[in-house]
Amino acid sequence: MKNGRRLFFIIVVVAVIAFAAFLFIPRKRELKDGGTTRYESCGFGAFYCVEHRHKIHGENGVVYYEMGTLVTVLGTEIYNDVHVDYDNPMPACPSPEDVDRLNSAIESARSE
Repeated sequence: MKNGRRLFFIIVVVAVIAFAAFLFIPRKRELKDGGTTRYESCGFGAFYCVEHRHKIHGENGVVYYEMGTLVTVLGTEIYNDVHVDYDNPMPACPSPEDVDRLNSAIESARSE
């Protein structure tokens, strides 16, 4: 009878360790929002989430990047240095000069 209890105890301990490993081993996800990478616990991100944000942020016809790191543990925000990089704007629509330059480059490539 003691061997049966010991075997049951070992199986329970191994099952608990396997379940904990499943919950805490990170899973990497790359989002299609401009380059954000998210590392979260395999247990549906419920325990922790570390996000290296590089997200496209549009404002008044100009495109900026939202950049930084966001860390949450058990749904509580622990660290957040996410900011919009207003120093390096990109035009949302190309200027007419850029369109003309691009069209002439395409035409010259076609004629060759």
